[in-house]
This record gives sequence, structure tokens and C-alpha cells, in this order.
Amino acid sequence: MNDMSEKKNEEMAEIKKLYYIIDEYADERDLKITKKFLPEADALFRENYQKAYPVKKEVYTYYAYGVKVCKLLIDLELPVKSEEMDIILTGALGNVVNETVSFPKKGRELSDEFGLNDEIMQIVELLTHRKISNKKEEERYYEAIKKNKFALLIKIVEVAITTEAIYENSFKEIDEYVRLMREYFFPMCIYAKEQYNDLELAISVVMEKVKLLADVTEILTKRYRDRWKALVDEMLVLQEENARLRVSIRQMEEEKNSRI
Repeated sequence: MNDMSEKKNEEMAEIKKLYYIIDEYADERDLKITKKFLPEADALFRENYQKAYPVKKEVYTYYAYGVKVCKLLIDLELPVKSEEMDIILTGALGNVVNETVSFPKKGRELSDEFGLNDEIMQIVELLTHRKISNKKEEERYYEAIKKNKFALLIKIVEVAITTEAIYENSFKEIDEYVRLMREYFFPMCIYAKEQYNDLELAISVVMEKVKLLADVTEILTKRYRDRWKALVDEMLVLQEENARLRVSIRQMEEEKNSRI
């Protein structure tokens, strides 16, 4: 079995476990929309559905990410009503589906075919990443999310899940993640704690989790960067030495030829 197949099997095993946890939780709290949408989302992510709606190559990674976000939202034991939790979970899962599946109607299928209501669709539309070409567009994206309580909560949890695997990225991508965390994530957390007292404990837990992971990542990447720079410097010294040796050898050969 190759590494890619093994990774896919591991992801699918984790997805299956989390799927049943979410499904059981939806049963316990009678989350009707979640109960209906969860198996439909599962079908959308699977290969036999790709002919109807193409999906990205990293579909299993996206799917795993989606159920991890839902699982953390459940673990936080949010002080919300069942109907609100229904909106939160389907909003989180709907966003990941919308970013992964290539819908010809730009996601309206989630409403038209899969029954997500207007409140959920507003969350999905706020969260779904769009092409951001400048700082003002970036600021508008995060400011719009802040105005919706549940979209804000989901975005904060999404960042927490993303941070768990931040070390797998390149130095450049890590720098970008850290920048976004410093400029938007932590201010969003502070804003949420001030605006929504009922979410203060949950937000504090997520905030501490991300801060710890971000701090550790920055320390480790600095060490790797320093080591990488040292290796590059060593390589440059060796290249210079190699160039000098080539010159010396050429001079010796020229001297030898001149004596013949």
C-alpha cells in the first residue's frame, strides 16, 4: 500500500468515527436539519457523487476538516438552544461543502436541493472564501463575519482546527497564517467575548488553544529557519571552495601542458 492510499484510509477512518459522533449528537438534541444534511454532505464528498458535482482532489482532507470543526463545536458545550445548534453545525458543514464542491449555481444548490434555510445560507455565504486581492477586501471579509454571531463562532473554531496542522505548510504559508491570526483571529476572539457573554468561556478555550499552537509553531519555524540558513551558508562556502579548486586544477593543467 502506498503512502497516499494509507493516508486516505486513515482520513476515512477518522471521518467515519466523527460522522457517527455528530450523527448521535444530532439524535440526542433532535437537530432535524443536521440529521438530514449530514448524510447528504457525506454523499457529496464521496467519489460516486463526483459526476454530478465535481470536487477538489483533496476531498478527504476537506471532509476530515469539516467534521473536525463540527466535533469541536460540539465539545465546547455551547450554551445555545437546539435549533441554534442545528444552524451552527449545518452552517459549518455547509461552508466546507460549498468550498469543496463545484456547484454551477455558486452554492445555491445547498438551499434549492438540500434544504438549508436562509439563516444557514447567510452563514455559508459569509464564511466561504473568495478571491481577495487587497487589504481592504480582506478587512471587509472579516468585518462581515464579525456581524453574524454564529458565523463568527464557526470562523474562530475553523482557525483552531487549521492551526492543528499548521506545521505541515511551507514557511511562507505559516507566516501568512500567523499574520492572519495576529491581525484578525485574536481581535475577533476579543470582540466575540465582549459582544456575546454567553460564548465567553467557549471562545476563551479556543483562543488559548490557538495561542499555544501559534506560539509553538513560531518557535519551531524560527529554529528550522535558522538551521536552514546555516545549511545554505555552508553550501555557499562549499560552492566557493569548489570553484577555487576548479581554478587551481585548471591552472595546474595549464602549467603542465606548457612544460610539455
